[in-house]
Amino acid sequence: MRSWSVWMMPIPTTRARESGARILPEPTDYPYGERQCSAMDLAGHRWCCTQSIADLAPWQWGGTSAEL
Repeated sequence: MRSWSVWMMPIPTTRARESGARILPEPTDYPYGERQCSAMDLAGHRWCCTQSIADLAPWQWGGTSAEL
């Protein structure tokens, strides 16, 4: 099984389903400003899709920045 990560806007779940993919799980909004889901295509490849829905600093969602 191969896995792919793709940034897209918007996440095309309807088109993926119509093509035979299984959506695992449905698109979910996360507090750090991303909407994410995964899909399994007919060949068994897993696609991880993400969409930016908000531009947030780490402190706005409870995260922290590391000192580099």
